[in-house]
Amino acid sequence: VAGQVSEEKAKHLGVTASSSRRGPAGLLAEIGALLAGSKISSEVGRIFGLAEAKAAHDLSATGHGRGRILLRVR
Repeated sequence: VAGQVSEEKAKHLGVTASSSRRGPAGLLAEIGALLAGSKISSEVGRIFGLAEAKAAHDLSATGHGRGRILLRVR
């Protein structure tokens, strides 16, 4: 939902970046408005610190079940 990943910027930062398919801009704007208005929500499964990114990725690869896997970057 946040946008396309810049492979050039990722390379400059020394990281590998990937993104999933992006939906139509109008649909993404509508989803954003629904989220902002608390009309819909996303279930959070687990929050990892950035230093735990590998553990988050490993969990993602297991088909962990319900909830989004999030990385806290601040």
